[in-house]
Amino acid sequence: MRRLKLICTITAVCALLSGCGMSGGIYDNYRAIEELRLIQTLGYDTARGGVTLSASSGKQGKDGDILLLRREGETILQAMDSLQDYTTEGELFFAHTRYLLVGRDAAGRGLGELLDFVERDEDVRLGTELFLLEDGAAADLIMGPGEGYDVTEVLISVKEDVERRAVSHVGNVRETAVALSEYGAAVVCLLRTVGTEGSVVLAEPGLSAIPVGYAVLKDGKLTATVTDEQAEALSLLLNYPGTVTRVFPDGSGGETALRFERADSSFTPSWEPDGSPGPVEVRLSVRAVVAESKGGAEAFDTDLLAALLRSSLEEDVRALLGLTQALDADFLSLGREMRISSGKNFAALPEDWLPALEFNVAVDAVIDHSYDLDTPLEMNGEART
Repeated sequence: MRRLKLICTITAVCALLSGCGMSGGIYDNYRAIEELRLIQTLGYDTARGGVTLSASSGKQGKDGDILLLRREGETILQAMDSLQDYTTEGELFFAHTRYLLVGRDAAGRGLGELLDFVERDEDVRLGTELFLLEDGAAADLIMGPGEGYDVTEVLISVKEDVERRAVSHVGNVRETAVALSEYGAAVVCLLRTVGTEGSVVLAEPGLSAIPVGYAVLKDGKLTATVTDEQAEALSLLLNYPGTVTRVFPDGSGGETALRFERADSSFTPSWEPDGSPGPVEVRLSVRAVVAESKGGAEAFDTDLLAALLRSSLEEDVRALLGLTQALDADFLSLGREMRISSGKNFAALPEDWLPALEFNVAVDAVIDHSYDLDTPLEMNGEART
């Protein structure tokens, strides 16, 4: 009897170690790579009575073929199962999905269901990067970039562009979900669909996308958009600096383009003796260089340019602070700074604390590494004019 028990124990341990014959083993989820079809971009739209999912594999294999799918379902899971039903190229694999693209209507109705699904799902990663469309449906962009041109390539280009310039920031599902949970608001990279005809050499014209700023989510729903120079200022306030360029009159009838070299921002809360919030000190400091002159100026009035840059940035910063208060949406994460400065005072604030805040805004601008065009530059011991 004792010998029988020992044999049963050894058999059970071996089964656990090998993963054979029992659920939960190390090889239960093993699937040969040649049997999988990786999905790199997933689109999310609303449909009558449910949702629409669209999927692109991106260019894969030696021939660079692209798998495109679009299906509807009452739920996200049903739509995802339907995508699998309609593919003839192996099992769809979402664990390497790089980008999640959300259509305008879906964003307006809210991302709660989508974010909840990704948080619970075993396949789609929380690190999947998130984009919202300013106009149109995600399925249109995923299905229609043009022959041989894939939406994944478009989004790779967008991300590189965003990282180079301060027009927006590409965040992921986890960052968005955390911001919505903690502050009730978040910002997401906003894209605009554009036609490729005349801009991209393709066999046939299709659709592409360009970054235009930020989508502001409040309680998971698209509430406002921030574009153009205000989007650049928002990037600077969120400490996502890039190569921003602004053009100003140079004081001699021409125009001068300034390129930002460095930027830094801070929010410093203050508290009154009774625990109520005092003014929040908002500070933005930038250094810029003269990048281009239009009009043939022989010299630059750097004091004038610095003053114009300060005024322009201060106007944008005040507009953004006004927007966050008007929407009562803390997309600047001011609550985090206030909680860090005094957790006790912050916990005692009413729910509508944001619209009542006061701000003191200070913008510093320095024009650096500038020179007069009529002054020779010494390079390697030789003058260059």
